[in-house]
Amino acid sequence: MLPLDRSVSQVLQDIVHNIQDIVRAEVRLAKTEVREEVVKAKAASVVIGVGALSGFFSALFVLFAVVYGLSRAVPAWAAALMVALALGMWRGFCCASASTDSAGSSRSQIRRWGA
Repeated sequence: MLPLDRSVSQVLQDIVHNIQDIVRAEVRLAKTEVREEVVKAKAASVVIGVGALSGFFSALFVLFAVVYGLSRAVPAWAAALMVALALGMWRGFCCASASTDSAGSSRSQIRRWGA
């Protein structure tokens, strides 16, 4: 048998100290990984934001072109009103469709769960 150079309390203190070091290192690693993911997410969100803004302006200029084209046949105020009414009807259709879809999915969930 090997002679015991250290007491049990010293061995336990070393074990506790090593466990604390491991936990601290894991926390540091987790913080570093989270920072890296935040940086990646921030860069991706900027690109998505620029794309969304570009899409918005693209749609806006298409609508301006439609108004301009219609203003060749009718007064400009009437052309703008027609485009606005068409957009309002499209919005209504989309909202009605979305509410129908969401109501149907909740009914199917109720049937599925037996409630």
